[in-house]
Amino acid sequence: MASYDLKNLSAYDFELLAKDLLEKELKLPLESFSVGKDQGIDIRYSSAKKNQIVIQCKHYIGSKLSDLLTAATHELPKVKLLQPDRYILVTSLGLLPDAKDKLKDLFSPYIQSTQDIIGYEALNDLISTHKDVERKHYKLWMTSTEVLKYILHSAVYSRSKIDQIAMLRKAQIYVQNRTFGRALKILGKNHYCIISGVPGIGKTTLAEVLALKYQTRGYELITVSLNIDDAYRVLDEEKKQLFLFDDFLGSTFLEDRLKDNSVVRFIEHVAKAKNKRFILTTREYILKQAIEQSEGYARAQLKKCIVKQEHYTRKVKAHILYNHLYFSNLSSDYRAALTVDRNYLKIVDHKTFSPRIIEWMTNELNVRNIPPAEYSDQFLDALDNPKVIWKIAFERHLSPQARSVVLLLGFLYDSVDINDFAVLLRSWKSDGFHDQVEWNMAFKISLRELDGTFVKFDGSDGTVLKYHNPSISDFISEYAAQSPEILNSFLSAELKFWDQFGRAIQGLPNADTEISAKIKTHIAASMIRNIFLPTLELERSYSDSTRKKTKSIFARLRLVLDLIQGITSNESESVRTDILRLAIQEAHGTFEANYDVYFVLSTLEKRFGTEALIEVYELIRVRILQCTNYVELTELSDIHRLLSNYDEEEDKLALQRFEELSNQYELEDSLYELRKTEEAISDFMSNNDMLHSSLLDEVRDKISELEREETEADSDDDEHSESVCESRQTEQRENKEIDSMFGAL
Repeated sequence: MASYDLKNLSAYDFELLAKDLLEKELKLPLESFSVGKDQGIDIRYSSAKKNQIVIQCKHYIGSKLSDLLTAATHELPKVKLLQPDRYILVTSLGLLPDAKDKLKDLFSPYIQSTQDIIGYEALNDLISTHKDVERKHYKLWMTSTEVLKYILHSAVYSRSKIDQIAMLRKAQIYVQNRTFGRALKILGKNHYCIISGVPGIGKTTLAEVLALKYQTRGYELITVSLNIDDAYRVLDEEKKQLFLFDDFLGSTFLEDRLKDNSVVRFIEHVAKAKNKRFILTTREYILKQAIEQSEGYARAQLKKCIVKQEHYTRKVKAHILYNHLYFSNLSSDYRAALTVDRNYLKIVDHKTFSPRIIEWMTNELNVRNIPPAEYSDQFLDALDNPKVIWKIAFERHLSPQARSVVLLLGFLYDSVDINDFAVLLRSWKSDGFHDQVEWNMAFKISLRELDGTFVKFDGSDGTVLKYHNPSISDFISEYAAQSPEILNSFLSAELKFWDQFGRAIQGLPNADTEISAKIKTHIAASMIRNIFLPTLELERSYSDSTRKKTKSIFARLRLVLDLIQGITSNESESVRTDILRLAIQEAHGTFEANYDVYFVLSTLEKRFGTEALIEVYELIRVRILQCTNYVELTELSDIHRLLSNYDEEEDKLALQRFEELSNQYELEDSLYELRKTEEAISDFMSNNDMLHSSLLDEVRDKISELEREETEADSDDDEHSESVCESRQTEQRENKEIDSMFGAL
């Protein structure tokens, strides 16, 4: 029989579990008693006679029997006042027979039998008997000892094991809401699910809880850390495997992630495999950019679950806040500050309620410099302006060396090998130290200072450094853009990797001024001079000892062209001439034909004309003729389109004719018809080498709208319109329940 680890339940979770189990066991409707924690009632059954059955819950796991007996003695006067016909005591503490006898004698005659004293062992029996209750309380199926044993010993990589332990800790504070059921349904039906939403809404936590759910079904967890190659390397067709790829599109350099369709191909493979599941997370706006910019992503018609603010009901938000406080290392003074004037309600009802802010503000390390008397106000300020928490912590709480680490990471890709990073940091910030040993010590101390707040370590051996979450990256990007001296200091250092240009050019001013143009042209020239610098290494454990190339030369040329676009000067013309020279030079070598090549050549054609690119054109034409199958030709389709001189007007007329035909479909009346229309438009675009159609966007928007309406109609949690009076009554009832919840703190 399964043995459940109840220490992951908060006092409120434990009470809800006891209520659901006893409702099943007693076959009676029970109610939570929420008039106050001092009345001696947690749960009761009341019909014609008041307080017919009173149930008291004591979540005392890990405590001593003497602690429970002391608490029970304090409860006895309240029980005598209530005079219940039957009194049931439920505790998470393990009880031997003599302990039950002592408790029965203490509460006689209200406890009629030792069977009405339900300890840890009896709770396990009830949970095992009532499987529907186990399924409802997700922490149970994640924390039975059999499940924990399987989870912690099933992974093949140390990174996955570390991730799993972190997931189990995070599961303590997770509160199930309706997006869980919807995502689980999508995952079961399609074998993959993309979880999207705004920053800080809880995408990663939802993905991790889903992953734990599938591990209980025997799936091996593989966390994809850096790129989809991680998944391909360990793919085993015979095993049940679940792949988790958090922030798979990243928050910067989207074009790098789109230069091939390896992620889409992996999704398509998983969709057809019965023993594979794939969970991905990303920000909603980045996913939309991917669909707009990549034909492969657009054609895939990806299935996603969007996490939205409105999916969190008031009770769910209150439960999230309560769980974070219950399992936090905050002192009682901070918790008490949130109960003064019911300040917790101000947080729960805040218009920008964010699980990420809740997590940050309930971590003792992040609020240790805030006096308890100011805690509530600071909490609300953080919700008003989330970037404030990063700014205060960055400027006031970090050592100078730690600030340098955070800033430098902002000028690189999302992940970097720690050894490469140390080389860069020392070349940028080495003054103030007498020797290498002293600098190394300061570097290690700064990493320990930042670990778990601003940064985290990833990779198979924990040597990949990255931001703790994407919102920190956003803050640093904005912070650096507003501080020209930081950018100047960074660019004046000796450059060792191409990646150092990346975030630097994102922080440049966009204003079309003479100064801005000069800065951009200067950096563009520097990028051309350093075009062949090596790429930062993300992992050193590859069997191939050479550096993994994450940016082709054509992709680099494209970035430079983007930077100087619209700038007219002798210096910018010189840069364009260098780009043309490098493009011709690179075309003679081996290159992967992709959208970057097409972009560079088409842009140069507008500037120099076809004759200037005749050598490149001829090389590409030869490669097209060398293609031996349709797949190879498809990969070259963008370049083929550039060379074919197709008649755009003819294509426009064809699309117009198709749009006229598509009007025969009843677009507004049926999801079935809409999906057929979407399929037809996609096929037409594919057959005519078209990348974009506004009609397709409109049809997909309508499909999303109808699917959303369908989901909301089917949802048990759908919120129906209420009258003003009903709404007030609902709020008052919820306030009582929330007050009771926080009264347990």
